[in-house]
Amino acid sequence: MSPPRPITQDRIYREIKAKIVSGEFGVAEKLEAPSLARLFGTSVTPVREALFRLVGEEFVRTAPNGGFQIQPLTRASLKEMYSLTQALLLMSLSRASRDRLPAQATPLRTVGVEETETPESIGAIFRSVFLLAGNRHIVEIGSRLIDRLAPVRHVEANVIGGTDAEQAMMLRLSQNSDFGGLRRAVYAYHRRRIVGAAQLLTELAMQSLD
Repeated sequence: MSPPRPITQDRIYREIKAKIVSGEFGVAEKLEAPSLARLFGTSVTPVREALFRLVGEEFVRTAPNGGFQIQPLTRASLKEMYSLTQALLLMSLSRASRDRLPAQATPLRTVGVEETETPESIGAIFRSVFLLAGNRHIVEIGSRLIDRLAPVRHVEANVIGGTDAEQAMMLRLSQNSDFGGLRRAVYAYHRRRIVGAAQLLTELAMQSLD
């Protein structure tokens, strides 16, 4: 039997981040370092270090009355993140189209992406597009945006119709390396969510109360 993995600051960071991305921690939920330390069976110091790391990535903020809190989303910030994600995706697709030789396909890394609509699958498609840019900064910023928007993706099927068909189309376009079609799909995807930003936030808040 292998020994248990050590409780490191990096492991605490990854596990807290996973709970934020999955929506297990609710909107603007307060995070108590002592409570998390008991959960992980460690001292408060590595927990606080992990939380400050997440503050730097804008997943968490320092609460006005002390402690930490899940970074709340506003309509303006949500629309900004959608707009930036869209811009980076379109930039990556333009780069791939420009650099591709005639009749040469640049395969997207969508192996294992499900045909059925899930929040994780659309994130995997977008990550594969960011890789086309050949720019690590675009990949890093894009991946962070995908993770920041993950809690919203968990509720958007209740607000925006046709998300399953939308993803299936994007997956087919990705697998066929149809960059022109993907550009149009990416624009439409983000336009719908920018328009519905207020309703998405309302649904996210309601889900957090359940």
